[in-house]
Amino acid sequence: MSGIILKVFSNADDVHLVWRHENDIPGCLGFAIECRRGDAEPKYLSNRVGFEGDTEVDDQGERLTSRSSQIWPFQRYDWTDHAADLGDVIAYRVVARVLGDDGKLKDGLSSDWSEALTLSAGCGDGVSVHFNRGYVLSQFMARYMKRKGITLAELKATAVVVSQQVDREVRAFLGGTLREAMLGIMGE
Repeated sequence: MSGIILKVFSNADDVHLVWRHENDIPGCLGFAIECRRGDAEPKYLSNRVGFEGDTEVDDQGERLTSRSSQIWPFQRYDWTDHAADLGDVIAYRVVARVLGDDGKLKDGLSSDWSEALTLSAGCGDGVSVHFNRGYVLSQFMARYMKRKGITLAELKATAVVVSQQVDREVRAFLGGTLREAMLGIMGE
């Protein structure tokens, strides 16, 4: 069921999606984003912004901070997938989430699947663009902290020590594809 026009743009490290629809979508409360990575089954991206008054909690009684975009649809017309990485082969589809007669969200109009794209720094004619990452609490740092099992409190307590001792892994991570390209150019 087409009716949403989706465009995707990528660099070596992110994919930016923008979409629109020609006509109003009655009952539309937002959009779910479906993502297919390589040959894997499609999955819905998570959203960190729910509906006002949503009080669902996790097993520890903490308010949920992330849900599938089928449940917490994106209430906007663009999104950047920061979980994409250099070399990923990836495609997307946007699905309107509409309020059904029973008061529950259901699928409405959708876009076609985007063409599969391979994340690359190449721009053509031998030109490449590479980026580093800032040392701020971004999704990049959240992924690093999760992989290393570091809590926010631990990161805050050791931030100065990390910068003084030069944690090579985090510096390589924050250097991104820019660091890798520069080292390659310098022959190191």
